Amino acid sequence: MKFHFEHLGPINKGSVELGDLTIICGRNSVGKTYVSHSIWGLLNQDRIDLRHFKNSVFDLTISPEKVESFAQSFIANTEPTAVEDSFSLKDLNILLNLNSFSEKYSKEGLQKTFNTDEHFFSSTKISIDIFNEFKSKGKIQFPLLENEGLFSKFYKSAFSNKISLPEIIDIEIFKEVDNDKFTIKYVISDQSIFSNSSEITPLSFIPSMLDDWVSSFIFPNTKIITSERTGIALFLPSLDKKASEIARKFPRSISGSNLKQYLTAQKKKVGSYPTYADPIQDNIDKIRASASNKSSSVLINKYPKLLDILNDFIGGEFNSTAKGITFTTSDNKAIPLHVVSSSAKSLFLIEHYIKKEAKPGDLLIIDEPELNLHLDNQVKMARLIATLINSEIKVLITTHSDHLIREINNLVMLSSPKLKEEKRTELIGDQLNLESSILDAKKVKAFVVSKSNSEIFEMDINEFGISMSLFNDEINSNNQNTKDIYYSLLESGDD
Repeated sequence: MKFHFEHLGPINKGSVELGDLTIICGRNSVGKTYVSHSIWGLLNQDRIDLRHFKNSVFDLTISPEKVESFAQSFIANTEPTAVEDSFSLKDLNILLNLNSFSEKYSKEGLQKTFNTDEHFFSSTKISIDIFNEFKSKGKIQFPLLENEGLFSKFYKSAFSNKISLPEIIDIEIFKEVDNDKFTIKYVISDQSIFSNSSEITPLSFIPSMLDDWVSSFIFPNTKIITSERTGIALFLPSLDKKASEIARKFPRSISGSNLKQYLTAQKKKVGSYPTYADPIQDNIDKIRASASNKSSSVLINKYPKLLDILNDFIGGEFNSTAKGITFTTSDNKAIPLHVVSSSAKSLFLIEHYIKKEAKPGDLLIIDEPELNLHLDNQVKMARLIATLINSEIKVLITTHSDHLIREINNLVMLSSPKLKEEKRTELIGDQLNLESSILDAKKVKAFVVSKSNSEIFEMDINEFGISMSLFNDEINSNNQNTKDIYYSLLESGDD
């Protein structure tokens, strides 16, 4: 999946292609957050209420041959007994209108994502390539069988769904892992809907039952953790207090004529209730709703070792209740979230995602994962990210941290086939959880946003990892300054 940007904030142009790990580097104020938030918004168009976006972008159909075959063999069953039939993955056809997908977002979605006026992104253009094998950026229609990568994902996945139209039909559809066959079971209550001359059959309901599942493999479930997460954790009680004051003081009955006057008066008393970019509001909502989320993520159930890595990294665990969020340390002390260190605050949403929401196939975007972390914890963060990638999560990060990148490079070098197994084992030694975070260089893509010409460039990656020129130039310059000052002091001492 590749994103193309023109005139996005301070960025003139450039492209970002997602890898399993995607890294975006650059100096301050060059547009890294514009890129990460735009990608999140683009892949969450239905969330920001662009009308009927899925209907105009994505369509799933069953091959005409299967539809005709099913219709010919279909006999409406008036008895309340289940009838069973089947079809295959090869019978599915997909239509994508990528122009509509990106144009709608450029014209309407960016404004909603960043909560700006309509003119702020008036010259911005964003387009997207989803499959490398299809060069067309307009309408793409293809049998699923033609896309080997996508077909394989469906083949390896299980699926089940049921719908019930009262007094008309009940349908169940399911597919097992490592199987290309869907089984359909249905019971018809009203035969008149399915007369022999009708074009409607139970198969007609199947595309709508499958489309969310199918589109999730094309447009990944995308989550974001913003760089404002520490401030959100600290100031959320104050934000909620403002809202509750307005609600508490709101009269039981108020006429429409004086509603505006009342709200204006309340605004003066409690101050303006702030508005944010949509990704920040998403993080606010996540923290606010954390107390009611008692679920356990699909990812943790599939990869329970992640819990050990997470707990070792964080040094405790977060607990959300109606009374608030606390951090329980390894020695069993419960500390309110607003009191804990800034590093712990910055990790809450990451822990929440992994424990409560994550599922294989997700795209997780983290702005500045190194936020408030000491160097040793930046190493642990790099290893956690790599372990997530090895656990079927795609991760996109923006970063300023050369230390984080250096550890990612270490993990890449450990994967080199040139490294003998006994030497790799020796290098890993007794370093906890290092083996599970070894990272294949082919899974990594890295980009730098250039300050000099405001363009995005892809960085070189090989068996030694990512080119560190962006950081090394600054480090070498600083080291040279240190040497010059140091030797000048020595020379002054000799005088």
